[in-house]
This record gives sequence, C-alpha cells and structure tokens, in this order.
Amino acid sequence: VLPNSTGSAMVLRGCGLKLIGRRGRMRRLFMHSSLPAWKRIPGQDRWHQVREYLQISQFCGSSKWSTEFRPAKAQVSDEFKTMVKEQQPFLLIAPGAAFGPAKQWPVPYYAEISRQVLEMGHSVILAGAPGEEKTAAECEELAPGILNLAGKTSLQELMYLLETAQYCLVNDSGAMHLAAAVGGKGSVFFGSTSAVATGPIAPNWNVFYTAEDCSPCLQRQCQLSNEEEQYKCLKNIRPENVLPILKEIFA
Repeated sequence: VLPNSTGSAMVLRGCGLKLIGRRGRMRRLFMHSSLPAWKRIPGQDRWHQVREYLQISQFCGSSKWSTEFRPAKAQVSDEFKTMVKEQQPFLLIAPGAAFGPAKQWPVPYYAEISRQVLEMGHSVILAGAPGEEKTAAECEELAPGILNLAGKTSLQELMYLLETAQYCLVNDSGAMHLAAAVGGKGSVFFGSTSAVATGPIAPNWNVFYTAEDCSPCLQRQCQLSNEEEQYKCLKNIRPENVLPILKEIFA
C-alpha cells in the first residue's frame, strides 16, 4: 500500500488482501507487515517520497532500486485522438488539487494565463478529476474560449492530454505526477508542500516556489489569520513570472 492514508488501507483490507505498507494514522491495524511511518517535519525534507516507495518494494523482495522508467502510453479511441489533434498546439491547465486550497494556484491566475495564450491564437484545454468541476467552471467563466474537459475524461484520456500538450500548467497534484509519467513537460506551483519530497520526477519541468517564511507548512488550508497574507506562498507567484516561458513555448 503506497498511499499514506488510512482509507486506502481500509479499502484494500476489506477486499481480503494481505497488505504491506507504512505505519502511521492507525494503518498498522490493517497491515499484515509494516515499515516505520514516514515522519515529515515541515521544511526538513531530505529526499523524494519515491524513496519511501522503493523501500517498500525492497521489503517485498525487490533487489534493485531505480527511478528510471519508460514514459507510460495512454490507450484512447481514434475519435479522441482526432479531437485532441484539432486543438494542437495547446496549453493544458489543471487548476484543481484534491489535497485542498493550499495546493491550488489562484484560479484568476490560471485564467489570466489562459487568456494570454488564447490571444496568441492557441488552444487551452482545462482538465481535472471528478469533483473539480466547480474550480474548472470558475476558470472557464473568467477565460471564455477554454475547452473545459474537467471531470469528462477517463484516466487514459487525461494521460493522453498530458502527453500531447505543448505545455502543462498544474499544481502539486495527481495531474502533475501523471504528466511526468507520460513524458509531458510543464510548470508546477508549490505552496504548502515541498518539491524536494513530491516534485515531478522528470526532465523538462519548472518548479515555481517562493520560499515564504511559513512554507512548506504541509497544511490543507492556510493557517495565517491575516486574510491579506493567506496563501501568499501561491499568490506571490504571479502570472507575469510564468508568461515568458509560455511566450517562448508558443512563439
């Protein structure tokens, strides 16, 4: 069991499987064999989370460690491929994050970037998982002309979008890791979390992070009481910091 959530262990145990994973959050109750919990102290990450997964693999009997992999390939219909081809070259944005708002670059910023790319004469496709439709709709309203596919694609179709995009703009989210896995390129925004621990494991990626005095806090929501200061770790990454990259990519 790779995820650190208790729910993941509960669901798999309910399927009658024998589980191996890390302790913590009462997960040991559902494990047949377990390793020590991955204890994180904000701002003191020394290695990527993949190291923790590789240790579980070794515990299961694997004799070699490697972070090298061939890009995953999505299997989609010819109709979907044709639809995507009609949009190329396109910018793929994924403004959602299941973790919470402390991982989400502001929607108005995504919209501003989208308007700029649309004005260049290129397409913008908005992607996201089920449950992220509200965030996607807010972005679409601020930037008419976006093709909003949030919550409307299968996992394979999302992978294909991330693979074929000219460039991706994403949060520290599942979309980021999928994009890296399929060989996509893009930029990712970090606020409450650490790129050292959960950044993209792939070349051709830019990490935007402002290193505020309160970041990384690893919290789902900002803990600052001053409303103007809240989420400054993300708000201080301005669209104008990102636009030069996109102007070069879409020149």
